[in-house]
Amino acid sequence: MDKNIEIIRDESGRINRIVQYFKKIKHGQWVSFFKSGLIREIGNYNRGVEFGIWKEWYASGQLKEECHYKKGIKIPINFWDEHGNKLLENGTGYTIEKFGTKEYDVYKHFFQNGEFKSEEKIEGVSFVRFEPNNPRPKNT
Repeated sequence: MDKNIEIIRDESGRINRIVQYFKKIKHGQWVSFFKSGLIREIGNYNRGVEFGIWKEWYASGQLKEECHYKKGIKIPINFWDEHGNKLLENGTGYTIEKFGTKEYDVYKHFFQNGEFKSEEKIEGVSFVRFEPNNPRPKNT
């Protein structure tokens, strides 16, 4: 049989995520967990591509986001802050996302009817635009 389930554990032996495969390609349910054992994210893959409804939670157990993947493209449906306040409903409103290894950069992403409209950086370090140096001409 070409279908298998991989259980990935952290250094202490706790389950980090469970992934289903078919012929070595992600296919089926994906579940990831916080160290506490609570579910972090749950969704499905179809031949290696995210599809259908995905849900994500905060470490507290509060539901964070519901989104729909269509052909691997994320379409936000609903989003809640850590206190349970709904910030995005039926694809309209905004999300708050933390990025980077220490999650220092925080952005508001604005959506209307599931379509991304704009973003605003609300925390973190801003850098000036990168301009590469012009290479020195070679002596010929």
